[in-house]
Amino acid sequence: MAMLHACRHMPSSFVVVAVDHGLRPEAADECAFVLDTAKKLGIAASVVCPSRSLRANMNEARRVRLQLLLDAARDHEAHEIWLAHQEDDQAETVAMRLQRNSHWRGLAGLMPVSHLEEKMIKRPLLHKSRAELRQMAVAIGFVDDPSNDDPRFERVRMRALLAKEPSLRLAMLRISQLARHWRSHHVALFQQAHHAGFITLGPDHALVAENFWQGLGVEARSWLADLLRMYFRPGQWPRGGENTSKSIAHLTTGDRVTLGFCLYEMKQHGLHVSREMGRTPPPATILPTPNDEWNLLHLFQKGPHLPI
Repeated sequence: MAMLHACRHMPSSFVVVAVDHGLRPEAADECAFVLDTAKKLGIAASVVCPSRSLRANMNEARRVRLQLLLDAARDHEAHEIWLAHQEDDQAETVAMRLQRNSHWRGLAGLMPVSHLEEKMIKRPLLHKSRAELRQMAVAIGFVDDPSNDDPRFERVRMRALLAKEPSLRLAMLRISQLARHWRSHHVALFQQAHHAGFITLGPDHALVAENFWQGLGVEARSWLADLLRMYFRPGQWPRGGENTSKSIAHLTTGDRVTLGFCLYEMKQHGLHVSREMGRTPPPATILPTPNDEWNLLHLFQKGPHLPI
């Protein structure tokens, strides 16, 4: 509602999409409230619902919600999808990932810009706190979702913890900043390696030069391995996390491992990556690709494809 209020001066530039996940009976009235408010502001609006019943699972609801928003963006010929994630969401996300032993690339948290298929996702309110947005939304009204207070959900429990310890919230935001710096540094490193020929790409194979690979840290190797898998197998497959780091980042000459329907082999001249043959992978889950990863993959795809 705060974002709707902020966009009120450019009504023709936006379409409001309210998502009713079908998980709470009150949601229909809440979506009607959103549509009514948008109508008063002169902004086009619609409600979308999943075609099947969902479980009360935040991850499943998020995947379905993103698909509904992608479909709505296509229907309305919109170029971008704006989401109202804010600074407290960022702190909670980083804290939850820290609890799961995520490494630097995950600890960056929510990204300001991502790509979902051909659409761009933007989060223009990441610099605003929840309290600031509630104050903004007072002008047009808002509804509190009772599930935001349901301790069955991990995010709700983490939100309560951070509310008790404001210093932890600031620490999570600082970690996010440091992690984004780590990502930026390694994006530049991967770009330079590609231009210098240390990362060579062909239509069916890729090679990371041995001296460049060995110079990377474990998490950077794991990230690059995932990027090369995304180059060959677009979409999101189960990411190995710690298993990726152990199975790929620590490969020695002669070792080979299959992950995400790609084959990783450590040869004398470097890491060799190719599509796994003999198995047809199921459809991949399509989730937002952070802007830095999207740019790297675009660079890989448009760069010279050399025989390896």
